[in-house]
Amino acid sequence: MFMTRLIYQLIVVLLVLVVTIVFCSQALNESQRCGRSLYRKRVYHGTTSARADTIQKRGIRPSSDGMLGPGVYVSADYDKALREANKTCCQDRGGQPTVLVYDADVGNVMVINRKNHPRRLNWQNTHDSAWVPPNTRDLCPVGGSEESCIKDARRLHYVERLDYN
Repeated sequence: MFMTRLIYQLIVVLLVLVVTIVFCSQALNESQRCGRSLYRKRVYHGTTSARADTIQKRGIRPSSDGMLGPGVYVSADYDKALREANKTCCQDRGGQPTVLVYDADVGNVMVINRKNHPRRLNWQNTHDSAWVPPNTRDLCPVGGSEESCIKDARRLHYVERLDYN
């Protein structure tokens, strides 16, 4: 009697485990096939008000180059995005600093933790985004903020616009 009950409980546990594994793997496969990520994060893109107008009309577009190669550069650090907005205004000799807020489906992320990382400029072949962790000294010496580069702009979902005087 005891052995029968133990075997029955073991079978129930195994069935639950199998159903869980099948369900989770199907959800993961669906996520990968549809280009969606199971992980979303709030990110900020610093720019000028004039450039923000263009982005809002035409959509945000990946840059052709940069520290991590082509892609859309964003940060989960709001202060870094605001510094970038102010820097861009100075470079453009005017304009109003603006921060665009997005929710990003980061997808498969390549961590770039040094300037001489072998995949720093060619992660796009295998990953959806690249991420430089905070305080990566040889990549972000000023302020030590993190930064992400998203390969496909469709992974960014607009939330709001923050203009500053």
